[in-house]
Amino acid sequence: MPGSISGQVTKIGGGGKNNATVVANSASGSTGRAKTNSQGNYVITNLSAGSYTVSVLNDFYNPPTVPVNLSSNQNVMNINFAQQAKPRDRPQPE
Repeated sequence: MPGSISGQVTKIGGGGKNNATVVANSASGSTGRAKTNSQGNYVITNLSAGSYTVSVLNDFYNPPTVPVNLSSNQNVMNINFAQQAKPRDRPQPE
């Protein structure tokens, strides 16, 4: 039976990040994805049992990826990401 992965994506300064794309990639090559709602919540459904790497597309997040082991019919919750400021380029010495 399929399972799911859910959590929240927050933006810089707090609050949910609307319309972010969260992706779960499995070692076997299958992929699930979901968009966040206005509160930053997401649910990736219909996932087969296996090992997944979960990440948010674009921007910088902490953590950048989260490993998740999903059993049959399991719902893994609280896989959360917080948006980080982009690293600034350091000036190069002349």
